[in-house]
Amino acid sequence: MNKWKLLGPKVIPNGHTVGEKSRVNVTGRITAIVTAGETIYVGTAQGGIWKTINEGKHWTPTSDKALSLAIGALAMDPNNPEILYAGTGEGNFTGDSQYGLGVLKTTNGGQTWELKAKGTFSN
Repeated sequence: MNKWKLLGPKVIPNGHTVGEKSRVNVTGRITAIVTAGETIYVGTAQGGIWKTINEGKHWTPTSDKALSLAIGALAMDPNNPEILYAGTGEGNFTGDSQYGLGVLKTTNGGQTWELKAKGTFSN
């Protein structure tokens, strides 16, 4: 009774340069997930925050215009799922991980994001 179904991403052949001469297959990294009913938000290593309102059938990017697309953590207000916090920066410590700029906050379900605590959490 496995309920998980692969939706993507598909592997990108030869999609990333490693060193000067070799290329490898790559996909994206999901670094954080929060849910409220059929709504799911995922934070990605360098692809921002994505949202689905139909349990993953269709996804929409929500943070393409944010100052950082490197997301390491997501938190949702338990009393209001329209309020989310996203910790920028990625803690995987790989060669292509990005440092953070602060904490992103939305009060409208990801339609707009505001950068908070830049001085405290930068890098």
